[in-house]
Amino acid sequence: MTTEPARALPQLAVPCPMCGAAPGDLCTSHGGTRPRRTDTHQARRTAWANSQKGATR
Repeated sequence: MTTEPARALPQLAVPCPMCGAAPGDLCTSHGGTRPRRTDTHQARRTAWANSQKGATR
């Protein structure tokens, strides 16, 4: 069992506009002090979804 399930999320392919995490890096808490190991920011999910829309055209 992995201690960082967020690593399997497809939205890690794009940077996070909320916390500035680079592609492949975990998002950080709002204070920037700890990684978000189970999920990503909603803004990152949205950015990833928007990138997928552009890729299918």
